[in-house]
Amino acid sequence: MSAKETIYKRRATRAFLDKAIPKEELMEVLETTNRTPSWTNSQPWEVFVVSGEKLKNLKKIWQQEISKYTAETMPFNKMDIQFPGYDSWGNAPQAIENMVGFKEKFAKDTGLSQEEFMKIVMESNANFFNAPTIVYLGMKKDLGPYSMFDLGAYQQTLMLAAEDKGLQTCPAGAFVILGDILRRELNIPEDISMALGIAMGYEDKDHLLNKRGPMQRMKIEQYVRIIE
Repeated sequence: MSAKETIYKRRATRAFLDKAIPKEELMEVLETTNRTPSWTNSQPWEVFVVSGEKLKNLKKIWQQEISKYTAETMPFNKMDIQFPGYDSWGNAPQAIENMVGFKEKFAKDTGLSQEEFMKIVMESNANFFNAPTIVYLGMKKDLGPYSMFDLGAYQQTLMLAAEDKGLQTCPAGAFVILGDILRRELNIPEDISMALGIAMGYEDKDHLLNKRGPMQRMKIEQYVRIIE
């Protein structure tokens, strides 16, 4: 695929087949992602790839703990990095409109009500979308916001590299909500902040959460300023 084809094909996959990723393919994705640019080549990312029995055990623990909460009572305070939420977008009305459109699009394509949507998403999040591999991304706690920008570049490169290999992905802050459990089970050093997890594997095309069409993107005229 061309770079353009890969970018257009990639989308968030929220349900995966119970099929392991061959190690050589996973390593090729990581090698490609290693080309991600960063400020003065700092390469600030810390990467934890979890699969196999370790991921199965983590899923069991995660599901048991997450079941204690509802969508309204999720312990976002346990995260290393502040969760964006939906209440801090007052100065970005277009962003609010985009998020509302996302929910409406999901409801229309799947036939789910808002309550049904939240219930199935909560259940899927707790099971890491049934993905065979989760790639967790973090960085040293004392680094500044520009390193987070670099980490975002790594995330995007990883997802495009995976798509190019026929693998699907979905980034999720929900995978790092229980930061204390994550740190304990994966032996993550205390000086590393965990930003998010990326589910990776093979799409379950029959699952309801994967039935939606492409999300609407803004026209470039809405946010691009050409200065000549």
